Amino acid sequence: MKRLIPMYLTVICAAAFAAAPADQDRITVAAYIPITDGTITGFAATQHLSGTYVYAQRANGEPATLINVTKPETPQVVAAEVPASNYVALTGTAALTTDAPPVAAPPAQTLRIMDFSDPANPKEVRKFEGVTAVQRIAGGLIMLANPEGIYILSEHHQKPAARPK
Repeated sequence: MKRLIPMYLTVICAAAFAAAPADQDRITVAAYIPITDGTITGFAATQHLSGTYVYAQRANGEPATLINVTKPETPQVVAAEVPASNYVALTGTAALTTDAPPVAAPPAQTLRIMDFSDPANPKEVRKFEGVTAVQRIAGGLIMLANPEGIYILSEHHQKPAARPK
């Protein structure tokens, strides 16, 4: 069951075109996972051993999806249907959950990756419509979900110029 209330909110992120030099600040799409069986309402991230895992939570108590994002360019769906829980905190393979009523589907919003490398002429690099969940997680990643699926965005920061010796 999908229930999206159209509301367009622009979230502007500092980014640069993918064709920009590798040492320039930018946000890029690292991967896309086509998950369309229920509205994703949030993400809960955890570390286990040397891996990073994200639970994609759905509205109305529907099962979550567990994704290994240790290698953001090649994410792996570990479990397509994890019993629904409202996660308060996660640590490795342990979780603190609540029995509060499940969160309803949030209003949809539009997110844009913007390039401000020329502040006088900002440019839209990419637009994501119908976004129902977005969250930054450790390691410079941003997770977002819309009716098409889940996008894993990667932050790249410009390195300072080497100082002369």
